[in-house]
Amino acid sequence: MRAEIAILGGGCAGLSLAHALATADSARAVVVVERRTQYDEDRTWCGWAIEPHAFASCVRRRWDRWRVSTAEAQHEIAAGTIAYESVGAGAFYATALASVDASPAVTLLAGAAVADVAELDACSVVTLNDGRRIEAQWVIDTLPRRRELTYPWMWQSFVGFELEAPEAGAGDVPDLMDFRVPQADGVTFLYVIPFARDRALFELTRFAPQRTPKRELERALRVELALRFPRGYRIVRREHADLPMSPADRRVAGRRIPAGIAGGAMRPATGFAFHAIQRWASRCAADLVAGRSPHAAAMHPGLLWMDRVFMSVVRDDPQHAPELYARLFARTSPDALVRFLAGAPRVSDVADVAGALPIGRFTRAAARSIVA
Repeated sequence: MRAEIAILGGGCAGLSLAHALATADSARAVVVVERRTQYDEDRTWCGWAIEPHAFASCVRRRWDRWRVSTAEAQHEIAAGTIAYESVGAGAFYATALASVDASPAVTLLAGAAVADVAELDACSVVTLNDGRRIEAQWVIDTLPRRRELTYPWMWQSFVGFELEAPEAGAGDVPDLMDFRVPQADGVTFLYVIPFARDRALFELTRFAPQRTPKRELERALRVELALRFPRGYRIVRREHADLPMSPADRRVAGRRIPAGIAGGAMRPATGFAFHAIQRWASRCAADLVAGRSPHAAAMHPGLLWMDRVFMSVVRDDPQHAPELYARLFARTSPDALVRFLAGAPRVSDVADVAGALPIGRFTRAAARSIVA
């Protein structure tokens, strides 16, 4: 099989790029290789759309307020000009797959796994586990791979239940970080996204040097939910993931372009990725349609250094992490913080964020980072 573009992995990044190429009405032949044969409502992606994106019709809810809570105080923040939004995986998958199905140039190979990728003089060759081969000019690799993290990076492990219960979504304000839960190794918080008065997503999240076992997080989440809903609740669906809060673990190698979380789409200090993936997919598709080398996700070295310093402070002193996150949200202007978290800050935004944090602690961490 020949194609100009082979996309390895049909998850968020792979389907976002495939959708962008399909809707561009390009004649360039694209093949998407995806292991699964069925797509489920397995994710909820949230964040701030600092630019318009192709999946605006898939936005389930938007909010003009959000909250961060510690044992000492609750901080409810009013949005500036950028709302917080939630995108359901089911609607995203349906939209992307419909555009792929409608495009004569894009083919989805479902139930296929990649066995090998080799780069030859004239093309790259992707070999599938059933022996089929795809010869492609460009390979966009979104596949995850098992990895170990080095200091100061940490794993973000979470278990989530979307549930129905009386007053589950009362107040209609997302809790981005509620630290009023028992702390273990690392930093633990509850993340709550209200969808209706009686329906919300509750995720128990932990930042730690090692992955937290799913069973441990689920047990702790059930304890919290039992306290909140003594009369019971009904689980509608479940989520779970272990996300590496670290820089990209792959580099551009010839015609093989890393993408998605493995390619650096996720901001190491926050875990937000969906909207960064949309910005990358739009620009990468434009490059490919125009015949240019495809766009790889890239994070400014200065921002990466700031993330390294911030994560070293959180990892070295996790008991003070709730205070740091609360200060960050409460003392920074909303739009400046949103642009910073999205990886596209102005110079004034960086200064605003830096001014919200304890200068002594971060100066010492920055000095250690420079020496290291």
